[in-house]
Amino acid sequence: MTEPTNEKQRRVQEVYRKYKREGSSNQTWTWILILCVIPVLILMVTSALFDLGVQLPRFFGR
Repeated sequence: MTEPTNEKQRRVQEVYRKYKREGSSNQTWTWILILCVIPVLILMVTSALFDLGVQLPRFFGR
């Protein structure tokens, strides 16, 4: 009777490990996407403000 329980436990562990591996991969892609999207959003807001006539700060060299 201990054999089926061990087999079940082994299967559950395999599924859990596989899920954890895929989860870390998804988390990596999430961070890459965030780091690419944030600068684009900042540039879009800056561009919109510039088009509306708002002066850029001296930090940007103007």
